[in-house]
Amino acid sequence: MNKPSGAPSKIVQGPDGSSDSDAFINDPDEDFRLVALAQKGDMRAYDALVTRHRGRIYAMIRNMIHQEADAWDLSQEVFIKAWHALPRFEAKAKFSTWLYRIAHNAVYDWTRKRKIDSAGELNDEIFEKERIDSASFTTPSGGESPDTT
Repeated sequence: MNKPSGAPSKIVQGPDGSSDSDAFINDPDEDFRLVALAQKGDMRAYDALVTRHRGRIYAMIRNMIHQEADAWDLSQEVFIKAWHALPRFEAKAKFSTWLYRIAHNAVYDWTRKRKIDSAGELNDEIFEKERIDSASFTTPSGGESPDTT
């Protein structure tokens, strides 16, 4: 038996166990119709877009970061970012392509932030006011204070 073209090979489930049966709909025209309505403020249309794409976005993120809870959080963040950016969506590409780019960027931002956070912990003691010696600060050469330039 041949699988229809464009049909996913497995059902994607979120961490809450919900299946994403609408993710099987591969209809860019319907996405464009829903986007046009959502751009006019129709929350039901945007909810339909989220429902149609959440499983694939979650699966993509989960494949990239291998952490279920963080993938779910990032998926939600992607849809919030997409909602805020929706007025700028121009339909030059499929909505799903645009959404995948937002997801990709969100994962890279998340990864970069985690690398910065894990690179070294900041020692808060060095910023305690009592430990900072005001005499240790010097005026730049030239005699002028930076506050007066």
